[in-house]
Amino acid sequence: MFRIVLGFITTFAFINFAIASENLQRFDRVIAAYDFENDIAIGALDIGPRNIQAGFFRGAFKSDELKFGNKSLAFERSGHFSAREDSFLSVFSEASISFWIKTPEQPIDILVAMGAYNGFENEGITSIRVLRDNGGIRITQIGHGTRSAEGYNIEDVKVMDSKWHHLVFTLDHNKYTFFFDSKNVFNENAMYEAIISWNPITRENVPVYIGYVGDRTTISIELVPDYYKINGMILFDDLVFYEEAFSATDIQELYKNGLKNFLEVMPVDPQEKVATTWAEIKSRR
Repeated sequence: MFRIVLGFITTFAFINFAIASENLQRFDRVIAAYDFENDIAIGALDIGPRNIQAGFFRGAFKSDELKFGNKSLAFERSGHFSAREDSFLSVFSEASISFWIKTPEQPIDILVAMGAYNGFENEGITSIRVLRDNGGIRITQIGHGTRSAEGYNIEDVKVMDSKWHHLVFTLDHNKYTFFFDSKNVFNENAMYEAIISWNPITRENVPVYIGYVGDRTTISIELVPDYYKINGMILFDDLVFYEEAFSATDIQELYKNGLKNFLEVMPVDPQEKVATTWAEIKSRR
């Protein structure tokens, strides 16, 4: 009996270590994450592993009104939040953008995007645009190495209603998904671009899909056009950019528990990981 219990404890400890190891690997896939709770008045610290710090421009600032934590990012007039790092970003066909937003109806669009910039022009963009006309969403992908762009409107959601909403877009190769307040409201296959790009990490040629975000990190929130007066105040919280498509489990965790707790745990999908492992343990007893 003692051996069985000891074996079970040892196996359980190994599973915890394996999950912790996988969570650490997942944490390394975070491109940048901002909870806006640091004391830097003119910028935001990246609480992910890459330390891509961001700055506030033309009217962006910290607010004590929040969804999670202590502060949020706010705009009382047209402004800009952005971060940039000139290092290789290995996002070819998998990416996620997740954030909370609270805004009354606005005379301007709100653009949240990540992508690449080669010093002269954008090379690839993944973006969520909150539309001024109806508060709906437009998803846009601009392919790297081409001027091809593809966009979809999601009109059956209302964002500009002065309530906090959680928006998550994922790109999984040629499949787009969009989650609104943790519910999947959009699934669409993207157009495939039959071009080839060299990946210096894997040292091989790979096909590029619409949505490839290039090889330099750029992250931004823009109010466009930037000369309009804002109605009330626009708030953002828990902004994260990720190198893979978030699962439904990830999105539920972000929605319920917030970004900081999510980054500490980075849950593995229970359907694919924990349940399978637990079944293997029981079969050995």
